[in-house]
Amino acid sequence: MAETWSASLGEEPMDVSVIVNPDGTGRILAHSVLGAEARRELTTHFTACIRGLWATLDSLVSESVEMFSVLNRPRDTDRPRFFPIADSNESYQSLLARSCIDGVTADQARIISASQPFRELPDGHPAGPYQEALRRLINWGNAIDNGDQVGAWATPANPQILVRPPMAPASVTMAEPGELTANFTVADFAISGYVDGANVEGFPGTYVDLGFVTEFHPDDLDDTFDARLSRVFDAVTGFMLMFTAMAEAVPGAKKILAPPKYATREHWQKAFGSARDWTSGDLDALSASGPGMGVVTDADELTFVLATAAGVFERVVPDATPLRSLDRSGIAAEMAVQDAASTWGLPDFVFSPVVEQKGSGVREIGDGILVVGRRGAIVQVKTREVAVGTPEREESWVKKQIAIAGRQVKGTARRMTAGPTEMQNARGRAITVDGPNIEWVGVVIVEHPSPPTIDIDPVEIGLPYLVLLRRDWEFLFSQLRSTYAVVDYLHRVAMPTEILGEEPHRYFELAKADSEAEPRSTDPRAGESTVLHSVPLLPTAPVGDEDLEAHEILRRLLEEIANSEIGDGDETIRQRVLASIDSLPVGYRTDLGEYLLNALAELRSKAPGTAFWAARTFLSEEGHDQLGFAVASGFNESTRAVFNQWLVEKHDKRRESENIDNATSIGVLITPRSDGFRDWDTSMAAVHGGVELSDEERGLFEKMWTRR
Repeated sequence: MAETWSASLGEEPMDVSVIVNPDGTGRILAHSVLGAEARRELTTHFTACIRGLWATLDSLVSESVEMFSVLNRPRDTDRPRFFPIADSNESYQSLLARSCIDGVTADQARIISASQPFRELPDGHPAGPYQEALRRLINWGNAIDNGDQVGAWATPANPQILVRPPMAPASVTMAEPGELTANFTVADFAISGYVDGANVEGFPGTYVDLGFVTEFHPDDLDDTFDARLSRVFDAVTGFMLMFTAMAEAVPGAKKILAPPKYATREHWQKAFGSARDWTSGDLDALSASGPGMGVVTDADELTFVLATAAGVFERVVPDATPLRSLDRSGIAAEMAVQDAASTWGLPDFVFSPVVEQKGSGVREIGDGILVVGRRGAIVQVKTREVAVGTPEREESWVKKQIAIAGRQVKGTARRMTAGPTEMQNARGRAITVDGPNIEWVGVVIVEHPSPPTIDIDPVEIGLPYLVLLRRDWEFLFSQLRSTYAVVDYLHRVAMPTEILGEEPHRYFELAKADSEAEPRSTDPRAGESTVLHSVPLLPTAPVGDEDLEAHEILRRLLEEIANSEIGDGDETIRQRVLASIDSLPVGYRTDLGEYLLNALAELRSKAPGTAFWAARTFLSEEGHDQLGFAVASGFNESTRAVFNQWLVEKHDKRRESENIDNATSIGVLITPRSDGFRDWDTSMAAVHGGVELSDEERGLFEKMWTRR
């Protein structure tokens, strides 16, 4: 836009002429050099600028809603979310009725409300600059909608008349500011002692600015178009900073928003006809190959191609998310590794490094530790922080850092297995990690701007370990969206790939094998109401790909349990419960979410006061906790009693196939709310060990809960 303005005006923003009458009176005229085509081009550029500012504000709302969808299921998801700006309270309430900000935090909603242009604010109010900016956006938007064009605005400041003595300026009267047209009067003047035909020179002394001439009207010489636009940019930036700070202040996990480039590409798509422009011969050759899988490596992404019975599909695995620019890259990489585990997984299972005194120095316990149930991962991150050198030099650096990180993992494992350690998880809670009773795996993560393709030399560190690129780490978490599932995968493979960066290759090979494995056809514990359903441990598509809303229901339940008040309760018990629920195989979660959502929908269709119960239990392997989920019509003492009876009966039923003296069954109950604060309340109960039930009670419970 600035280039168009400069090119249109050239060196001078206007031409000037002086008209003198025989009596010595006259006018200084300014003539606009801004043609119709230039005005149209300026208007186009400015319109794009304004639309961009509106879009930025709208994205603050829409991305906040999406970010917190992990914690709160937005209502009316078919309605767009946007930043409302209104010039009256009536209009503002009308916009709110369209659910435009449903899902943002309460603080964010208050900021939006306080900044509305129709509010009457006292001088110096903190929201004043934001209110002014929104008012400008409304005015500019109205001008654009009315078809106005950007033009030149002239503000006379110090026009002057120059004549030779004995003539002298008697008066110079400035004109009012206005649109710079083909003939704009800058000033009227009078010359004393004027001689007809004498030379008179005039200088306009006029500021020329851009603006919609129908609404510009500056208050003073400092009130320029540039100043106004700068204040609007500052206000929008301020909104961005406030929304970010408010989001960071909310406890718990937040959804990572995929870059637009990959918003729809991190899924399997038909390979034929894709941007890769595969030929039929390419795809036929892949289908005929033994593995039936191929990969294309680009600078910033991997593209996997997989042959299936339904055809050949491709899937993009993007590069790692950008590092925070304000931090040193090494620190930023460690934070990014923890952020990925805390957002796609649960923050309760992510522990920050602990610094301990060791002799006269200090020792840091790992760059991050994951602990979920009885399994853990010790993470060490190595970042290339200097300029990349020759390929040989980079290969040497990576191999050296892998060896160093391996020794550091070994040292951390030795410390963690020496005894319990007090640590803080990413939710900010102090947790005692019982290191000696945890099965550990090491994870070395390499952060490199252009990682070399090298063979990974085995390093003996006394425990299984993997070597990943940060891209691979983020891939595993975005693919599985479960800390338990990721840690289980790390323990399953328990060794590095042969070549650095090939973890996604190995994952898809195992996922393909899982999908082709024969499911168990019977289960001796299955009763007449039991439905056997088999899913691969490792899905090829990102979990929740078929119905993300349903899949994330379990995550919401986990968040509600994680954020519930337990008073003086033992946090290790909460950790145990969260780990057990997160152990539900990822392949079952979407189906469970659909079941619970359908049950809630059915319940809401019932007449008020109707008793309702729907429940699903997942049979556990021996040594694992059994999980059950239920939906009931309301939470009261009667519901609590029924819920406990159901949980006890399902737990006691396990004694028919296993010893339950040390077994645990966990139940999660959902009861709907109608106050609009949230969709439901979540309750949790657990039963451990044998329960004392008479044969009569067992018979009664079994009869009561059969087919429920």
